[in-house]
Amino acid sequence: MSLISQHILQRVSDFIAKNQLLPLPSEPDGQDTRGTQLYVALSGGPDSVALLHILRTLGYTCEALHCNFHLRGDESDRDQRFCEQLCTMLNVPLLVQGFDTYAYMQEHHLSVEMAARELRYNWWRSLSSNPTIALGHHQDDSIETMLMNLMRGTGINGMTGIVAKNESTHVIRPLLCLSRQDIIDYLRDNDLSYVIDSTNDMSETLRNQIRNQLLILMEQMVPQVRQGILQTMEHLQGTAYFAERYLGLYEALTTHHEQWGFEWDELNISEAARQFPEHLDDFLHEWQTRHIIPSKTQVIRTAKLLYTAPVSEEELDKFRPTLSFEETSLDSPIKYIPQPSSPYENTFDADSLTLPLQVRRWKEGDRIAPLGMNGHKRLVSDLFTDAHYSPMQKATTWLLCDATGAILWVIGLRMSDAHKVSPTTRKLLRVSCK
Repeated sequence: MSLISQHILQRVSDFIAKNQLLPLPSEPDGQDTRGTQLYVALSGGPDSVALLHILRTLGYTCEALHCNFHLRGDESDRDQRFCEQLCTMLNVPLLVQGFDTYAYMQEHHLSVEMAARELRYNWWRSLSSNPTIALGHHQDDSIETMLMNLMRGTGINGMTGIVAKNESTHVIRPLLCLSRQDIIDYLRDNDLSYVIDSTNDMSETLRNQIRNQLLILMEQMVPQVRQGILQTMEHLQGTAYFAERYLGLYEALTTHHEQWGFEWDELNISEAARQFPEHLDDFLHEWQTRHIIPSKTQVIRTAKLLYTAPVSEEELDKFRPTLSFEETSLDSPIKYIPQPSSPYENTFDADSLTLPLQVRRWKEGDRIAPLGMNGHKRLVSDLFTDAHYSPMQKATTWLLCDATGAILWVIGLRMSDAHKVSPTTRKLLRVSCK
């Protein structure tokens, strides 16, 4: 084995160890000591051929996976035959799966690229309970991805390129330490052939335009541009690491709420704004990527909070609380005032109410005479301020009213003094909300 191949194998081995992509292969068969099944996605192109050969040479036992998407006619079948011949030569088991990609694309209303992605990932997930899928992405792929993200608009993670390990998809990329030229040198040094996808030379996709036009132009201006971009991505990976640590600290400032079946998260951003005023937007972008935003909701930002909210008032109305009633007649004056067992339960003087009762959402200008204020009325919005209610807590607060429109209870907060239980009460009405 030449020095070129030895050097490349050592770089890949070090990269695997540094990023904990795979355990060291055990003797003598190289089985993964964690019990995972190692697969190599094999297209027949130079990257995947080099990946398969390198992992085998390093001592890993693996199986190859080939997807025939039938998108390029005879060329697709040629690729499959090549993979079959290569795996026979390397004594590597090969699994082949064919897809009707165009039919899947039309059925699910997807682009060709997204349809092919869903098909292969669905197949990979079905292979075993604990698969590890090795892909042949390299440094140049990562540079192209970063430039694509930059053009479309992205946060700090989008500027760090392709990740070496994705836990959610069980994907690893052991060749991210190599350039495209390193891979070609390795293949040539080991007399390995490969196939070329003719669509790589077409400039119909953004990635191909970046690869075949933009990067070539950038190298004419700055010959070392690829190394410069790689260094920038490495610096940003470090920045992202520290941002992740700070983000973990601020996760403690995220409060999860649930009311009437509606759930939302609120993030107190005042401290983050104080400490990182210039990076607050980046911080908020990363926070939003961590939280599953329910459908038909939007993210709202105030001076101190970031929270999720329904898109419309009609959507909020779907979370109307359900009322239950229990009426009790008294034979003698009440000896003690019933205490609610929860903020969503209250007892009223039934004779002071005009039925039927109803619930509605609060609106600006609503007033109530709160219990203990001798009939003095206050704005409901002022009660919210006193209780330090967030915008979402206000939006999901309901009022209990009688037939005259009088507000009996700001549910979960304060009831009306005019309808309280007193020594003269002869009939109780217990109201519960859920």
